[in-house]
Amino acid sequence: MLPKTQRGLTASDFKLFYRTGSKIETRFFRIFFKKTKEQPQFGVVVSKKISKSAVIRNRIKRIAYNKISETYDNISKVDVVLVTKPSAAEATVDQLELDLEKGLKNE
Repeated sequence: MLPKTQRGLTASDFKLFYRTGSKIETRFFRIFFKKTKEQPQFGVVVSKKISKSAVIRNRIKRIAYNKISETYDNISKVDVVLVTKPSAAEATVDQLELDLEKGLKNE
């Protein structure tokens, strides 16, 4: 899991990403990037539209944060926001990780 300092994006940060950040669409995620001069920060959004079950939403967040922490050294100085698509609720761990890896390589 990433340290809290790397997960410290606020609601205003998310809104700024949606308006000004670069966007990449993958099968299960919409990935927003914004260059930074500081240490990269990450945020994962899994709304109740994805699943009413908190267990499923937290599972998706856990998988995403674990994959980010594994590939952290390969990520350049960008802040990243992952917005989950509804199809992620039925995806396997391997499918989510592979999709996220592809998206982060394209940043």
